[in-house]
Amino acid sequence: MERPEHKKKRLLVVFSHNHIGGAMTALVNFVNSLDLRRYQVDLLFYELRGPVEGIRPEVRVLPPARENRLCPARFLDPAYLAGYLGARYLIRAKHNELMAWQLFSRRSCRYARRLNQKYDAALAFELGWPFLLHHAVCPGGQKTGMAPQRLPRHRLPL
Repeated sequence: MERPEHKKKRLLVVFSHNHIGGAMTALVNFVNSLDLRRYQVDLLFYELRGPVEGIRPEVRVLPPARENRLCPARFLDPAYLAGYLGARYLIRAKHNELMAWQLFSRRSCRYARRLNQKYDAALAFELGWPFLLHHAVCPGGQKTGMAPQRLPRHRLPL
């Protein structure tokens, strides 16, 4: 029988999407440096674009939080509509798909898939909208941000 002091802590790490770049490399290095004898690590991406490379096999990559289903409440939400229209503008006029995706995903994270698991701690690896996402999808537990940046002004209801 496993004693409580030896039970693994459940840790959720939230990130925007897998991509090639410095933030993704830092995430891989961070997750791989965790002591997996002490932590059970789940990695949640808002949107998963292809396989996640470089992560140790003991780290569980959850299905993406973004749901591609029609939700009528989205279209009644002024913030969601503003994000959608702003993203369309950035794509068509400015040809900046990355900025459009970031703007729109920040607005739509309140409609993300909810997790039915409890975690001892949830960590938003980026302090921007992943911080909002992990507050929306993670029930209970200690929630923390990683980067010492300014906190967002608006928090989503739990």
